[in-house]
Amino acid sequence: MRLIVGGLLCFCFSVSAQRYNGFLSSEFSGVLNTRMNPAFIANSPYKFDISLINFNSYISNDFGYLYKNEVGDFSFERIINSKKRFVVGDQTIGGVSGLFSISKKSTIAIQYQFRNLLTGTDITPDFGERNAVNQSGEIVTNLWSEAGLTYATMLFENKYERLKAGVTAKLMGALGSVFTKIDNLTYARVSNDSINLFEMEGTIGYSSNLNDFEYFDGNQPIEFPKIHKVYPAVDLGFAYEKVLFRDDPKRKNGTSYKPDILYEYRIGISIMDIGIMKYDYGSAAFEILNPLSPADPINYRNLMSNQTSFITLRDSLSTVTNTGDLIGDYSISLPTRLELSYDYNLRNGWFFNMSSQIDLSKLMGTDYQINYPSSIMVTARYDMRNWGTYFPFYWNLEGDTELGFGLRYGPLTVGTHSLGSIFSSELKSIGMFFNLSIHQLKANAKKRYCFSGNGIGTARTRRSRTPVYKRKKFLFW
Repeated sequence: MRLIVGGLLCFCFSVSAQRYNGFLSSEFSGVLNTRMNPAFIANSPYKFDISLINFNSYISNDFGYLYKNEVGDFSFERIINSKKRFVVGDQTIGGVSGLFSISKKSTIAIQYQFRNLLTGTDITPDFGERNAVNQSGEIVTNLWSEAGLTYATMLFENKYERLKAGVTAKLMGALGSVFTKIDNLTYARVSNDSINLFEMEGTIGYSSNLNDFEYFDGNQPIEFPKIHKVYPAVDLGFAYEKVLFRDDPKRKNGTSYKPDILYEYRIGISIMDIGIMKYDYGSAAFEILNPLSPADPINYRNLMSNQTSFITLRDSLSTVTNTGDLIGDYSISLPTRLELSYDYNLRNGWFFNMSSQIDLSKLMGTDYQINYPSSIMVTARYDMRNWGTYFPFYWNLEGDTELGFGLRYGPLTVGTHSLGSIFSSELKSIGMFFNLSIHQLKANAKKRYCFSGNGIGTARTRRSRTPVYKRKKFLFW
């Protein structure tokens, strides 16, 4: 088991399935706003927003939890209940990415990032217990690079409402995949070290571009893999907004500000990560076709000891089960999903957001799927030009519930998906995110000068908004 888990993780940064919780729904998230709905950046409050680096990582499970024992070391405690088990994880690290307003209504964005997603689903409750009957489970991980170009614009606008649309065209560089799928696992323990294995079917394997590494079927030290193939993908989104109206207390002085957030409420719908990837099976990938001799006890400790690679694991299992080569290629889905969002402007900087994502990956018709679990998230946030705070509450259908926190000040945003990972003595999940950006708000003063007390932070200094009389000399709005 250590080998399988190690194989799933060794070529990845790490694993984590929540993403920048509470922050992506904010228009002040800039270029990252496209990762929830590409239409959201149309008529962005930013003239430009450049993310220098961004990172998101989260992992959770309900197999068990870590705790500190009496001597101060970490120990693992198994959770015993009748629920199906899950492992979820998602990690993203993004390089320099940018958002640019090319007109009053239209915005473009360019992004480059690496993504890793691990999902363990349909894992039956007694998987790994002393005795098991007809147990099953599937764990799949995929690592890929992603380059995307987003265009968003307003399709319709009047004094009362507006309709936005956006599309992101992406090129996905397939970097590697590992999978384990077990069906009909039935065994009985006869001693502390031995079991009778009555039935077992499944597949264990990886993509062929990992063959040369020592954890798979080669002798090369593990390193970041090369791109196997490149595949297209697309994100599509729409947003409807009710135009915000408020009396301007400065109107009598002949000066007024439009608010940076221009809606009373916003409804968004998007379908994200539409696409699939294909890999050739690795040379040590194999299928399991039932035990050789179910009546003979198997010393599983000896069988699984000193496993250092997929090829040694295959050789060991072939002594007790019928195994065969996996030949050809296999397909794996992207985490295709439907995103729904409702965002209400409570005024004075406060917002309320309710969002949900519905897993659509099984509709892609692939051999294996990676997915974000179907979930609901409710977020209260205080969002101003220079700073904001975020309080997301997350719940998914796998049973994972988390309360998070985020803070944005000037160029830096940091947060955690799980406050429990900080304060709880029983660690079931852990996650964090951050974003470092340079940005400039659009000018919004009616007079030909800026209000110097309302600058916006950049990565180096606080700057005033662009004056109206200078604004049209710039390339971007």
